[in-house]
Amino acid sequence: MPISSVPDILKSGALLIAETASPLPLEHTQVNAHLSGLVASVRVNQRFSNPLEQPLELEYLFPLPQDAALVSFQIQIGQRLIYGDLRERQQAENAYDQARADGKLAALLEQQRPNLFSIHIANVRPGEVVEASIQYEDRLALRPGELEFIFPMGLTPRYHSPAHPNGIEKVNPVYAQPGERVGDVEIIITADPGFTTGTPSSPSHVLKIDPPTANRFSLCLDGSYIPDHDFVLRIPLAGKPVEIFARCGSDSAGIAALIDWLPGEGAAFQGAARPREFVFVLDRSGSMSGEPIQQARNALRACLRILEPQDTFRILLFDDRLEWYQPIALQVSQSAIQQADQYLDTIDGRGGTEIIPALEAALGLPCNEERVRYILFLTDGAVSAEDQALAALRQKLGRARIFTFGIGSSVNRALLAKMALWGRGTAEFLQLDEDIEGAILRFQDKVAFPMLTDISLEWVNCQAWDIYPALLPDLYSGQPLLLSARLKRSPQTDARLRIAGTRGTEVVRMEIALPAPDPDFPEAARLWARARVAELLDQTNSSGIPGHQVRHEIIGLALEHHLVTPFTAFVAVDNEVVNAKGEGMVLQVAQPQPKGLAHDLFAQLPTAGMGTPLPFQVVYSMTAPRMLADYTCAEAPEDLAAAPSPKMIHRRDANPARSMALPAASAPPPTGEVRETQSLNSADPQTILRWLARTQDLDGSWSNGIEFTAAALLAFVRSGNTLRRGYYRKQVRRAADWLAKAPAAGLEAFSRTLALAELGESDQDDAWIQIAKQLAAKLPAPKTDFERTVTAHLLGSSAQSTPPTQINRLDDLRLAAAHHLHPTPAPDWVSAHPDPLVKVWAAALFAEN
Repeated sequence: MPISSVPDILKSGALLIAETASPLPLEHTQVNAHLSGLVASVRVNQRFSNPLEQPLELEYLFPLPQDAALVSFQIQIGQRLIYGDLRERQQAENAYDQARADGKLAALLEQQRPNLFSIHIANVRPGEVVEASIQYEDRLALRPGELEFIFPMGLTPRYHSPAHPNGIEKVNPVYAQPGERVGDVEIIITADPGFTTGTPSSPSHVLKIDPPTANRFSLCLDGSYIPDHDFVLRIPLAGKPVEIFARCGSDSAGIAALIDWLPGEGAAFQGAARPREFVFVLDRSGSMSGEPIQQARNALRACLRILEPQDTFRILLFDDRLEWYQPIALQVSQSAIQQADQYLDTIDGRGGTEIIPALEAALGLPCNEERVRYILFLTDGAVSAEDQALAALRQKLGRARIFTFGIGSSVNRALLAKMALWGRGTAEFLQLDEDIEGAILRFQDKVAFPMLTDISLEWVNCQAWDIYPALLPDLYSGQPLLLSARLKRSPQTDARLRIAGTRGTEVVRMEIALPAPDPDFPEAARLWARARVAELLDQTNSSGIPGHQVRHEIIGLALEHHLVTPFTAFVAVDNEVVNAKGEGMVLQVAQPQPKGLAHDLFAQLPTAGMGTPLPFQVVYSMTAPRMLADYTCAEAPEDLAAAPSPKMIHRRDANPARSMALPAASAPPPTGEVRETQSLNSADPQTILRWLARTQDLDGSWSNGIEFTAAALLAFVRSGNTLRRGYYRKQVRRAADWLAKAPAAGLEAFSRTLALAELGESDQDDAWIQIAKQLAAKLPAPKTDFERTVTAHLLGSSAQSTPPTQINRLDDLRLAAAHHLHPTPAPDWVSAHPDPLVKVWAAALFAEN
């Protein structure tokens, strides 16, 4: 349509990105969610209007949770309410097209991807307001000590790979230009969880919370927001954590059983039972630039330091090329980790997100039957070739475990959650300003200490079938097991579910009583049906089962449970003809650019054409961290050459004697960016603990010596991290073992004994209490105030010294820490002091609970 036909008010302003796109039609979004137990019922109302002087057809693309069951759709014009009719997709599209041609107001709601939907509204008259209403149901995420509710907003532009041009339609919206008015979003939540909770909070938005009453609460957004990043709500579980939650629908059609296996208080960290191989896969594409890539570097440093000497590791970077840190798996050693530190310092963001070659490279490595392989995938998942990526994963997964971390304001949760599910790992999602390093530290604790493996189910006094997930995952610390199943039982029987699994060498069993059917809980059946549909679609996409074999069953399930699927859609048609000509301009509803992302970082890489694959360069960083060398397939090291990916071209430079300079990543860090390796410029206890985690030597010590290691152990213990609790159990175990064996005299001996005594007392661990008593009995006569105070604490002596009144030197810090003081915040000199020992003693003092 020529731009001259658009009113001058749109041509002269910033309302139109192109002649057929504008954010103006979407005036307002209101989200009302009710949380009951572990299920959320959500209604989304979106108000659209026609700002032009002619009839419009509106097209709008929007995200929803990937596992949500979308169950109703309606539109309202004035007082007229038009209910959506769920039909087979082609029938719904035909009905919509006919109504549009007839000049009737009509709307079509379709699923484009598991977490991506579209709305079309035809024949919206000039100045008319149309409100579209969607209702869906979803499970709350059960996390360690809290529940989590997610409402996705904003769409990160998905990279369209030239090597995989199929499936790129209808996944990227148009984006509003800077300065354009974007409709705001309102979120209102009421909750009746059925158990005691703490005060909810959000890492993504500011909340206004009404005073809770009788375990119920309500809240809303405090302030005005546009839908440019996901809404995240976290609800702490007060008192005893909810470990089991099971409910049955009134027709016994489904059961939702949720189990949270929290860290066992009686199980201390003992170390890995068998050698492992870790493959760290880091997305270094443009969307990872800045703070995310910096935190990721530090997180990988911490991960490397929890590996055992018998483990090996690899690092793979990907954007529009693949880059291995080294061409072989490296044995864990202190020197290997220090060299990897230097290499990680060179990494910055660049290029597009070519995820499939990275998956193929990581999964195509030759198997080592003696090792368990863990693959850590850190990305925003901003790709359109999702089905191809999942097919590659399922084909080559083998026995590997995959853990994914989605980083960004609007990440592709559906893809990353499915990768982790199929890889029998976990998925975690973080906003750009959330704590990426902390999340990966939780990961290292998980893989160091799995809570349950080889899980089996036994249904007692009932019959169960079509149980999902079909592949039961391994459970790690704080990870819930979510089950949905068809269930048949007699009302008179005591139905139960027995769960068994292995934790180390121990067989663990749990029995869950299955409650009677609840007439007020139809969500169980719908959530089961949603899981069944997802499993059928997975079979179609990955095992080669023709779509027509499962299409009929999916349509039947969708119609029975009123669900939108790839084969069903909602259509709403008004009987009144409002546009006699049946013609109108198509206007795409533009969306705000996702928070914190620069659109130009997602530009399509130049190619000879969409059908021409982009040649991938695979490079291997060698001993010099800032230099690269190339290999042909034949010349590549044996373990990589054994399974080359067909999507890669390994090439050697024309001059064999010449090595390539590292790309832009080798440039000096941008001005103002801190490369934190061995330096520390903070007095914050948590920052210091993380610095300690990524600088600990493999033997458990820190190179600064016994006193430093003892103060570090105290800092971990007093912040709630012991052999049985917290996310630093590996670091605590190594430090304690090293201290117990290290020869020490004078101040070092007193510091060492104090740290080990507090570790034993904190865990009520008789073995460590006894070790501390034996060391205390060998201590010399105390000579300083610190030593006298430690002696009084260990042996009950009355010779305790006077606490310091001021803290402005290292001796004051030691003495205050020995007295368990709770002073005011650390003075400025702690942050500015160049001696790391000062900062570690400060952490031991100020981190105390």
